[in-house]
Amino acid sequence: MKPRKTTDIISVLKRKGFQQTASHHRYLHLFVEDATTEIYTFVSHGIEEYGNDLLSKMKKQLGFSDNKEFEKFLDCPMTFEEYVSMLSAADKIRLPEVETSKKQKK
Repeated sequence: MKPRKTTDIISVLKRKGFQQTASHHRYLHLFVEDATTEIYTFVSHGIEEYGNDLLSKMKKQLGFSDNKEFEKFLDCPMTFEEYVSMLSAADKIRLPEVETSKKQKK
């Protein structure tokens, strides 16, 4: 993977539904329909650019198994809706309406 500036990564994450938690650390959690999910990542204050090692760790934290999909996410062709759909299909998050529809079927 190509190196990425930390500020660019944070910008992309915020556009894709991530919010930074109130802390002296930079933890960003994915929010869907105003609710936090299990998906989060940490962005270091002291690193200006993320190389392959740190990007690989972040890729796993964000629920990606494929480098190409992760790069698509970072380069912005992947929308918030596509990302949430991917995570839901891989059972990495549960969407509120999915839970409601399951209860109605029982």
